[in-house]
Amino acid sequence: MAPNGEQAHSATGILLARADSAPRATRHPRQRESRQLVQDPHLLGSVMFETASETLWSLHNHPCEHELLWPLTGALTVTAAGRISTVLPGQGAWLRAGEGHEVSTRRPTRFGVTFVRTDAPGIGSPATGTSAVTPALRELLIHMNREQLDLEAHLRLQRACLDLMTPARMPRPSVPVPQDPRLTPLVHGLLEDCGDPRSLHEWAEELHLSTRTISRALHAATGMPFSRWRRQLRIQQAQTLLADGETVTSTAWQVGYLSTSAFVAAFRTVTGVTPATLIPPDVDQTPLADR
Repeated sequence: MAPNGEQAHSATGILLARADSAPRATRHPRQRESRQLVQDPHLLGSVMFETASETLWSLHNHPCEHELLWPLTGALTVTAAGRISTVLPGQGAWLRAGEGHEVSTRRPTRFGVTFVRTDAPGIGSPATGTSAVTPALRELLIHMNREQLDLEAHLRLQRACLDLMTPARMPRPSVPVPQDPRLTPLVHGLLEDCGDPRSLHEWAEELHLSTRTISRALHAATGMPFSRWRRQLRIQQAQTLLADGETVTSTAWQVGYLSTSAFVAAFRTVTGVTPATLIPPDVDQTPLADR
């Protein structure tokens, strides 16, 4: 599933779809992928992607395998199970088999997608959520993707990878996405531009609803008042911008903060760390094809 402008590299034992010809990977919602991607006797298989520009994989699912998304550089935005989250290097998004999801990148990004058979030893049926991607797990997955190994070696390393797949100690912040149709313009508007400065009262006028109605609907869907939900959304999107190389000042402005200090304070409140802490260290920029 590699759109034009991307490079995709697959490990032995995984079946891949042919690349699309569209210059941007914006697709109509897809049907369930009914075929088994990881072929017997393999337990898992990985694909390495390198996007050249903003890219979107529209709503789809994989009923035959669980899926682990793990970025090497840049950030992934993943929408699944009614929540939107940012996945940074060192983190992973675990998607249970059959879970509908969307994945997007804003800028050139390198990331891996690992499909795990639902009957793999010790996997069971874990819920969609956060997974830790340790350096050991990451390097094993890259090694299997890059090297020509015999079947016995592949299976031995695959079993080691399964042992290393564990939930993250600190869950990745995610933001619930309200499904109430009355809130659709507000939700879509802020997902498109979380820096939109309109107040709750102004949104109420836009939607021809009372502020009380909006507040109740938002709280029922998210457990949060409007101001807190918008702050969570802004910080989630700020993580993506920072991982893509934006400065703290530029990020603050893009997500709706008029001062850097106010942004840093909000970021610390939501994540427990400062924005600078979330910026990944410099990594090897050599394209995957040349590694």
